[in-house]
Amino acid sequence: MDFAEHAGDALGRAVGPVFAAISRGRHSRTFHPRGDLARATIEPLLAQSSPLTALGRRLAGAGLIRFSNALWKHGRWPDALGCALACLDERGEAEQHLLFATIRRPWTMPFAPFTTAVGNYLANDYFAVSPFDAAGVSRIWLRLSPVRRATEQGRPWRERRNLLEDAISLGDAALLLSAAPGPWKPFVPFARITPTELLSADPPGLKFDPFLDRRGLTPVGFVHALRHGAYAGSRDGRHADALPASESTAH
Repeated sequence: MDFAEHAGDALGRAVGPVFAAISRGRHSRTFHPRGDLARATIEPLLAQSSPLTALGRRLAGAGLIRFSNALWKHGRWPDALGCALACLDERGEAEQHLLFATIRRPWTMPFAPFTTAVGNYLANDYFAVSPFDAAGVSRIWLRLSPVRRATEQGRPWRERRNLLEDAISLGDAALLLSAAPGPWKPFVPFARITPTELLSADPPGLKFDPFLDRRGLTPVGFVHALRHGAYAGSRDGRHADALPASESTAH
């Protein structure tokens, strides 16, 4: 751990009890309390660099993707949105989790709820906020962006799910997973994420673990380190045995 990660870890432990209290009071996660879960396929793309192409191949296969509110249980504006991705093995067990939000950098967080198109998941770009290390590449930042950006806006929560379902049925729900050597540098796509089936259940104990990295993307930096204590507090507060985000939890 470098100094920033030590600082993030310490702050996460300090705010853990606050997250626990909030989750206990609202009977759900502190952030991203409700969402829409879908099966997905992850396909590698030929990138500008062979290490990124290889990374896309390591992530390829079956997956799960969850879109969610960041703040409110019931969709409303202003709010940010989140998108979590799970890469699954042949048995349906998760091997890599990646977490994104409509927040480009930590300091932009106060502004994100006012710039997010909350009425349609596919009208936004999603950023991993903090960087990753991966074999063969320098430290990278990640982004998910719709291949076909939506323009139609529904009323949050009630119509947003219907818009996502329609986009999936029409084949218009795909997103590009891209990497950049810095948060403001150009992003290069290296994988395509295609939601294929919207699931009826969003289990309250579903857990996306940002430190599950068996496909080779290792989270680093202040924000990722902060999540250790903050996420543990949120899980403790809702008294839920967190279920891994895998195929077995998606029925």
